[in-house]
Amino acid sequence: MKRISREHMEPYIRLERDANLTMIRNWSGQSTSETFYDLCDEYGILVWNDFWMDTEGWNYVPYDHSLFLTNVADTIKRYRNHPSIAIWCAMNEGVPPEDINQGNDELVRTLDGTRYYQPDSRLVNLKTSGPWSNLPLDKYFDDLNEGFSTEMGASSIPSAETLRSMMAPADLWPPGDLWAYHDFHSKGAGSRYDLLRILSQRYGEVTNLDDLCRKAQMVNYDTCRAIYEGFDSRLWNDCSGVLFWMSHPSWPSVVWQLYSWDYEPNASYFGAKKAGEPVHIQMDLPDCKVAVINHHFVPLVNAVANATIYDLSGKEVQTYHTNFIAAADACTGLFSLDWPSNGTYFVKLELNDKHHKLLSQNFYWHARDDEQLQELNNLRTVELKGSLRSYADTNQTVIVAKVTNPGSTPALSIKLTLRDVNTGERILPAYYDDNYFSLLPGESRQIRIECAAPKGKVQLDLSGWNIKDSTVI
Repeated sequence: MKRISREHMEPYIRLERDANLTMIRNWSGQSTSETFYDLCDEYGILVWNDFWMDTEGWNYVPYDHSLFLTNVADTIKRYRNHPSIAIWCAMNEGVPPEDINQGNDELVRTLDGTRYYQPDSRLVNLKTSGPWSNLPLDKYFDDLNEGFSTEMGASSIPSAETLRSMMAPADLWPPGDLWAYHDFHSKGAGSRYDLLRILSQRYGEVTNLDDLCRKAQMVNYDTCRAIYEGFDSRLWNDCSGVLFWMSHPSWPSVVWQLYSWDYEPNASYFGAKKAGEPVHIQMDLPDCKVAVINHHFVPLVNAVANATIYDLSGKEVQTYHTNFIAAADACTGLFSLDWPSNGTYFVKLELNDKHHKLLSQNFYWHARDDEQLQELNNLRTVELKGSLRSYADTNQTVIVAKVTNPGSTPALSIKLTLRDVNTGERILPAYYDDNYFSLLPGESRQIRIECAAPKGKVQLDLSGWNIKDSTVI
């Protein structure tokens, strides 16, 4: 059952790479396919490779220690020539019995000799696991993000269309036993009540499936962006890595995923992708300090940063501008925004190089008090304009969509969905260079979408927080 075809697995690995992720944790050694390692090699993704011991205090240790070590030896010899493997790890959340631990260490040194052996996925040289539930956004910028974390997660409800494809209509609303069966638990990590509380606090009580998924995408984007931006804000001081629990769903799930099993990315994916840019401008919380992250090995000289705060009507409230040098492989703090104390506002950040080339842009909706975010429910509806052009490129089709906000109100969390005109079905997998983005009044964006050659004509559906549903053909 684990012999997964390359055709089925490759889109998942590409999605990981395109999201600017650099490491996948093979949790408890569950991926045993040669294809998995081949694809990580080809896409340049590092692998944190666990062996098969799981969660101290919850699961049994191996009965036959000698057989376990024989399996470890076979695994190292089978996969050691894959350059993607960076770490061999003995156990999830615990240190194995001493004879297994010492045996693992000796086998890694004698049969491999090029990788680091890690006896535990937490605590031993690492921070503890978690949290796995959504937190207030500013919490991701304090000492929660320190050291190296192999598990930090948040809920990640997919689109309503994905949920409708995996459940019978009678099970869709209200969330019940089938939701719980697909990981929407009533207590513990990822508790449904934690998420529902945050949704209602920030955006108002949910009323139906579509309302839940629409509001969840706002939380998805904000939270996953904050997890990675919080890490970046403390880069090397003393943050050295964070792995998202979980990027990949092992089956149809309603939480803990950057994309669904059917290859559809939700807003979590694009929040993570935005924060993971090699050169990135961001706003840290709670002080609204603007910083630039430069993951390159050379400084960024004579860069220009701009920040503009807008009210909900799209009117400029404050502007900031500075020239600076972004140090190599570092976080460079710039200035703090004087965020208004009452109400919800937007801020657009832009980073340009010395030749005025746009390197990074970022857009936030923020309020000093989370409940003030409910003002976003009063935004006027925006009807977007769009156009499409497509061309063949090697073995794929490229669609370039131009989306414009012709109205006088900011257009928030715009979602593009590529479909087959004849069937109305989503074209999956499809690779969007951005999605769940926002446009100020009069602003336009070009979005590149790549997919396998469609059988017929395509259309692009436009939706979003305050977006009138429309279609571009």
